[in-house]
Amino acid sequence: MRFSNGYYAEFLDSGGSGAAEVLVDSRSGTVRLESGPAMMWNTAYGMMPVGARPGTEAIGPDGAVRIADRWLSEHRSGLHAAEPDRFPGYYTLHTLRGDHAIGTLSVNASTGQVWYHNWHGRFLQMQRHADST
Repeated sequence: MRFSNGYYAEFLDSGGSGAAEVLVDSRSGTVRLESGPAMMWNTAYGMMPVGARPGTEAIGPDGAVRIADRWLSEHRSGLHAAEPDRFPGYYTLHTLRGDHAIGTLSVNASTGQVWYHNWHGRFLQMQRHADST
């Protein structure tokens, strides 16, 4: 995803599951682990996993969408959540206005806590790359 503050990308593990979220600086090309859920909630690759331990997630994908939609209705009127991308310990969901991506938020898979990704800036473009293996 291209935003006004840089690029957002998802790393997948060898099985094709979400592993981590990263940010790419559009000027330097520097890649770093995304601040927020990728650092704090990722139970496999994060720096400081909180709340969840692998395999203890109490919230499934449908629950994550319901939690995200409820949060968006209270805090970002007019937006709704897309289908979630699962990462170890949490889900990240694109926020949509109609069928157009606006941004992202994450839902902790154990606690249901929501973390809105406000650091990206304005959404500019979505591009998906096929697996090159």
